[in-house]
Amino acid sequence: TIGFANLNEVDEGPIQAHKSLESVIAEYEHLNLVLRDNQLNTERARENMQYFADMPVDLAVLFHLDERNLSDVIKPLIWKGIPVITMTVRAPMAYFFGLDDKQAGKYVGEELKKWVEDNWEGEFDKVLVLTPQTGLTFNRHRIESALEVLKTMPTFNQNKVLYVDEGGTPEKAVVNAKAVMENWKDQYRVVLLSMIDYIVVPVLDMIRDLGYMSQIACGSFDSTDVALEEFRKPDSRLIVA
Repeated sequence: TIGFANLNEVDEGPIQAHKSLESVIAEYEHLNLVLRDNQLNTERARENMQYFADMPVDLAVLFHLDERNLSDVIKPLIWKGIPVITMTVRAPMAYFFGLDDKQAGKYVGEELKKWVEDNWEGEFDKVLVLTPQTGLTFNRHRIESALEVLKTMPTFNQNKVLYVDEGGTPEKAVVNAKAVMENWKDQYRVVLLSMIDYIVVPVLDMIRDLGYMSQIACGSFDSTDVALEEFRKPDSRLIVA
């Protein structure tokens, strides 16, 4: 029995993770999947890990982004000797499934740099970073690696970089980013960095409504169906995911 505690069962990325795991497990008659929803809530994630420990499952898979509390969340399983795989965020005593965060950041930075060189003659005015508060190391490694590439461009200046809390939901991200973009509208060419497709695509829709899309070059890290749909829009400035 494999227990999977998903980030949530609402957003595109977690739903894809759930469906992918479910389809693979269905190929093996002796495997059984137990699904729980963390609902983007650390206390719920902790309850789900305790539920798996009490069953007990043979393996637990956890998709949760609260890096500060992750090691504590999986304790009930570790104490019972049940192996745990964490997705996206590393935790002590757990196996890890996810990106090489520094390499991912470097790749996004390189693609954005190339696009800016080809389309804006290598010049940009601002960098807006939408960053979640719950993640620590993986967010920092991806963003810092992308910025390290942009720093090699002649027009880069650290004072051009503004970090904005994306609030954990698309709605909050739109509100927080809109306050910035309304001030920057028609003045600056902006490189936009975001960790999550389902967060940044509504932000891009807001920018589109402001009539500011032509002044944006955006990079994200999920590469989900949400990003693929955005890529297909003729005016999209999602350059890389």
